[in-house]
Amino acid sequence: MEAQNFDHGFDPVGHPMSSGAQVKTIVLCVGFPEVNRIALEGSLPAGEFHLAFVEDESTALMHLASQAAEVVLVSVEVSARRREALADRVRRLLPTTYLVIAGPRARSAALLTAMREGYRDWIDLDSEEAPRRLRTAIAAACSERDRNSRHVKLQGLAGSSPMSSETGASNVRVAHEDAARSSADVDHAKTAGEFRGLISQELDPEDLLRTALEYMLTKTGATNAAVFLPGSKPSQWGLGAYVNYDCPRATAEPLLHRLSGEVCDRLAASDDLYRFADTADFVKALGIEASVLEESELIAFPAHHGSECTAVFFFFRHTSEAFRDDLAALIDELRPVFAEQMDRIVRVHHRSKFTFPALAADEDEDDESFGQDRRAA
Repeated sequence: MEAQNFDHGFDPVGHPMSSGAQVKTIVLCVGFPEVNRIALEGSLPAGEFHLAFVEDESTALMHLASQAAEVVLVSVEVSARRREALADRVRRLLPTTYLVIAGPRARSAALLTAMREGYRDWIDLDSEEAPRRLRTAIAAACSERDRNSRHVKLQGLAGSSPMSSETGASNVRVAHEDAARSSADVDHAKTAGEFRGLISQELDPEDLLRTALEYMLTKTGATNAAVFLPGSKPSQWGLGAYVNYDCPRATAEPLLHRLSGEVCDRLAASDDLYRFADTADFVKALGIEASVLEESELIAFPAHHGSECTAVFFFFRHTSEAFRDDLAALIDELRPVFAEQMDRIVRVHHRSKFTFPALAADEDEDDESFGQDRRAA
C-alpha cells in the first residue's frame, strides 16, 4: 500500500467519506521547534508525507477536530505530563489514529512508559528506518479504520431486516439468516474490541499470554490449551503457556514435544484454523501415546502479524464437550489482535535488548503454567 495514495478517505472526525473523495496522508507533528521541523522535513522522502506542524497539545486537538490525521508524531521535547494528556485526548477523539513519539533512541523504561500512555511506537528520526516506520504506522491506522467502518456497516445490517408482505417464505428465511449472520459478526467485532482493550496494556509477554488465554477460555469454555512461541533459531518453537483442564502437563509432555518439533512450523507457514473432531489420524501421524488425545477434539491455529507468526495455539478437550461451530469466526477476530500486541512487545524487547523469561519450570504441573521460550534480543 502506497502511503500517499489510499483508496479511501475520512472526514474531519474520522468517518469514512464517499468513494470519490480522497484525503492526502497527514502526519500531525506536535512540539517541534523550527530547526527540528526543517530537519524532519529533510529526513523524509519529499512529497510522500504531508507534515502538519502545531506548537502544543491544545493546537493539536483543534487541528484534529477539523481535519483527521493518520499519525500524530509528538516530539520527545514535549513534557511527559503533556504527552500523556495529549495521548488520552486523542484516543478519545480518534481512537484509530496512531500516536508516535519522535526522539533519540529511548531507554527501556521510557519505551514502556510511552506504550502505557497509548503511544504505538518510538521513532528515531535520524535513523534510516524512520520513513518505513512511519509508513507502517499509517498503514496500520488506515487498516484499523477500515475494520471500524466495516463493523459500523454490520451494525446497520444487523439492525434491519427488510421484508414486505409479498416476500415469499424462502426470502423471509434468507433475510433472517442474513440478519443472524450480521448480528453474529457484530458480536464478534465487539468481542475483538473488548479483547483489544484488555490486552493493550500488557507489556510483558508472560502477562499477555495469561490475559489472552484467560479471555479466550471464557469464550471457548474450559479446555486444555498450549501456546508455542518462535525461538531464536529457524524452526525452533518453545512452550510459552500451558493450561491444564483435564490433562496435567506431565501427561501432555510427549504431545507438547511433538507439537513444538513437528507441527508448529507447518502451522506457522499457513493462516488457516484447523479443527480435528476425530484426532485418531492426528495421533497416529504424530506417533504419540493415544491416551493423551484419546476421544478428544483439537483446534489449532497460528497468530500472524504481517508476515510473521507470533504464536501457535492448540485447544483440546474430550469430544463430549465439543467446541461450538461458530468458534472459528470468533477466533479469527481475536488472533490478529493478539498477534499485534505480541509484535509490539517483541519490538520493545528487541530495542531494549531484553530477553524473554526462561521457559517456566516443571513444578506445579497440574496448575496453569505460563512462561516463554527465550527469543532473540
